[in-house]
Amino acid sequence: MNIIISCLATAPDHAELQIEVAKKLVAVARKSSARLIFILGAGSLHTGNDHHLFVEDIAKLPDSGAWINILKQQLAELEFYKLCLMLTGWEFLHQCPL
Repeated sequence: MNIIISCLATAPDHAELQIEVAKKLVAVARKSSARLIFILGAGSLHTGNDHHLFVEDIAKLPDSGAWINILKQQLAELEFYKLCLMLTGWEFLHQCPL
């Protein structure tokens, strides 16, 4: 079995690369029998009794503007994977409720 593991980390000013890499990995996986494993960061986490996005809490911190784009792009990456899963029938695990 071929496995591709993605755990990309970027600088805030290049955080959109996470989506670009995700798109390329999904394209490769769809053409092969490879299984994909995506390890996402805190931007995709839900927290609290209401399961709100952790990134909303982080955005309230002083000086978060310098690096919040990383978390926002991690969340966008999760949304991209969820769309891919709906279209392909793939399955995934996530560390907390969606």
